[in-house]
Amino acid sequence: MSSDILKDISDEFLQCQVCFRTYSRPKLLGCLHTFCEACLVDHVPEGTYDITCPVCSQTTPLPQDGVSKLKEDSFISNLVATVGAKKRVLERTGNIPCEGCDDKKNATSRCVVCNDFLCRSCVTAHRKMKVFRGHLVVSFDDMKKGLFDESPELKNGPTCDIHEGEKIRFFCKTCEIPVCHNCTVLDHSLPKHQISRLKATSEELRRDMLHHLNEATRHKSTLDRKSHDIERKKADFLKQNEDTCHRLEKKFEELTHTIDQLKEKALEMTKTKAAIKIQELDTMKEKVDSYRSRLSSGCTYAENILTRGSDAEVAAAFHQMRESLSEGVKCSRRTDQYDPDLTMVWADVYDMELNRLLEEVREVLWRDDDEIAEMVQHTEGTFKFTVENFTSLQDTASSPTFFFNNFLMNLECEPEYSPEDEEGKNPFQTLGVFLGCKRYTQDSTWPCDASVDFRILPKKPGVDCHSVHMEHKFIEKDRPWGYPRFIAWKDVCDEESGYIRNDRVTFEVCVKVRNKGMDSNDSNFYKLLFA
Repeated sequence: MSSDILKDISDEFLQCQVCFRTYSRPKLLGCLHTFCEACLVDHVPEGTYDITCPVCSQTTPLPQDGVSKLKEDSFISNLVATVGAKKRVLERTGNIPCEGCDDKKNATSRCVVCNDFLCRSCVTAHRKMKVFRGHLVVSFDDMKKGLFDESPELKNGPTCDIHEGEKIRFFCKTCEIPVCHNCTVLDHSLPKHQISRLKATSEELRRDMLHHLNEATRHKSTLDRKSHDIERKKADFLKQNEDTCHRLEKKFEELTHTIDQLKEKALEMTKTKAAIKIQELDTMKEKVDSYRSRLSSGCTYAENILTRGSDAEVAAAFHQMRESLSEGVKCSRRTDQYDPDLTMVWADVYDMELNRLLEEVREVLWRDDDEIAEMVQHTEGTFKFTVENFTSLQDTASSPTFFFNNFLMNLECEPEYSPEDEEGKNPFQTLGVFLGCKRYTQDSTWPCDASVDFRILPKKPGVDCHSVHMEHKFIEKDRPWGYPRFIAWKDVCDEESGYIRNDRVTFEVCVKVRNKGMDSNDSNFYKLLFA
C-alpha cells in the first residue's frame, strides 16, 4: 500500500536550518544534521580543522580539501528531487518541458533513476535502449497517485568517493562502510577485510540500525520528560521566590524606618540567590535540550532513511548513524544526575530572624557583605572540586557553580575514550578537564578574557601537583573549554602516583580574569545589591 510522500515528509525536514531554503548540494555532518554546502562554506572560519554544527554545536572533522569533501547526503538529495518533482506535477499550471532532449516538448512522465522529466519520444527511447535498462519511467498520473513513492531501490544510489562513477554494490563489514567493486580488490581485499554484497547485508544493517534507533528514541523520551520536569521545577521555584519576597515585604512594613532600609537589601539577596539557582537550572535545561535536539534530529533522520532510503543509502549512513545515535544515548545518560536542590532555606531563616530583635536581624542580613563584595570585585580566584568514586567515572562530573567576577563558572572532568588495543583493553586513555563560563547579568563584560591553571592535587606527601595552563576568551554560549588530554587515566587511578585516595580525586582551578565582569568602585553598591 502506497503512502503520500508529501504528507510523510515535512517541508522542514527538507530545509537547511541555516538559510531555511530547500537543500542545495546537501552535506551530512557527524551529528546527522544536514546543511547546504554553500551555507557550511560561509559558516566555517578560515584556518579551522573542525566544523561546528550550527544547530547542536557538535564538531565534525573538516576534510583537508574543505567543505566540498564532506560526505554528500545522497538520501536527502534523492528525497528533495522526488518531493520537488511530485510537487511540480501536482501544482503545475502549464506544461513541463522535457529534460531528456533538446526539443523541449511537453513532458508526460519522469524517470525515477535519472530524475528527469521525459516527453513521449524520450519515454519510448528510455524503454528500448539498453543503457536505460532497469530504469523506471512513471507517468504523471501514477506520480499523482503516489504509486512509486516507495521505490527506494530504483533511486539513483551513491557512487564510490574513491573510484569515480563506480556503483556501491558491496559492504565491508570490517570497516563498516559501503564499497564498490574496485575497492574490494584494491583497498578492502580479503582476507583482512570481510566483504559481503550490499543487498545481502542490508537487512542486517537495518535491524542493527533499528535497534539503535529504538534505544535512542527511548532516551529522547526521557530527555523530553526531564526538560519538562526542569521547566516545571523552575516555575515552582519562581513561585516560591515570589512568595518569599511577598513575606519579606509584609514583615518589613511592620518594622521601623531602620528596618525599611534593610528591606530592599533582603529582597535583593533573595532574588540574587534565586537568580544563581535559576541560572543553574537554565544551564541544566540547555544541556538537556541540546542532547534532546541531537537525539530528535538523529531519530527523525534514521526513521526516514530506514523507511525511504535505499540499501546503499542505509549502508552509507550506517556507521555514522550508529555512532551518532549511540553518542546521543551516552549524552542523555549524563543528565541522570540532574536533581537540583531548590529549597529556599534562606527565606525561612528570614522569617525566624525578623521576628527577633533588631540587632539579630542586622547580623543575619549583613553577614555576607564582605564575602560577596570581594567575589564580585576580585579578578583572581581559586576553586576546588572533589570527585567521589572516581574509578567508576563514566561520564562528565561537574562541580557546583561558583560565582566569580560577575561570571558563573564550573569545573568539569571526564574520561576520554581511546581506541582499544588488540586485546580489547584500556578503553580509557586520558582524563579531560574543562572550565565553563556563563554571564551572570547583562552588565557582564564579554568576552571573558581568562588565564586558567588546571591542577590535580596530590594526596601523598612529596608528590607534586599535576597542572596545565591555558589562555582563553570565553564568549557568550561558549562550550566548556580545556584539555581533553590533561593526564593519563592510569596515572590518576594508580594509588602509587599519589593523586587518588579512597577513590577520591581533588581538582583545583585558578582563574584570572583580565577584564572585569562589572565596573564599580562603590562598596555600598555591592552591599546593597549582593548582601
